[in-house]
Amino acid sequence: MTDDTTGQEKITRPHAFFRNPQQVVTEPTLSKDQKTEALDAMEQDARQLAAASDEGMAGGERNKLRDVLEAKELLELSPTDLAYETVLKDLRSRVKTDVTGDARALVEQALAALSAVVKSPALNVPGGTSAEEHYDGPLPGAAADINDEIAREKLDP
Repeated sequence: MTDDTTGQEKITRPHAFFRNPQQVVTEPTLSKDQKTEALDAMEQDARQLAAASDEGMAGGERNKLRDVLEAKELLELSPTDLAYETVLKDLRSRVKTDVTGDARALVEQALAALSAVVKSPALNVPGGTSAEEHYDGPLPGAAADINDEIAREKLDP
């Protein structure tokens, strides 16, 4: 079987190659369009499974429609945002399941820190350019900001 055949099968029969939709999103051998096609196939299967379940024909398999739709949303993110969301999702799942004691505290700290970084305005700059290009003045905490603050304090009676 050639790599091209395997790649095409990953798209047309994603359940044979991926345990969950998240793996499709992070698959390095597929392009974004190919990932979308694979997720579309998974979504169709999940919708059929949901319809069968509604009609009382469930085979005991969990419906993964929500996971597929979340993966499709992730695919629309920029590579940086995708990386953050992937790590955040992993940390959230670890807190819910298998982490206890000191390790849990560390995972919760990491989750809080990354969540704060993702919400930071410096990362959410239009067009993906640096914050310095959009911020009028020195960045908070920068040497220029500190010098400006000292100069203002000297003027304050």
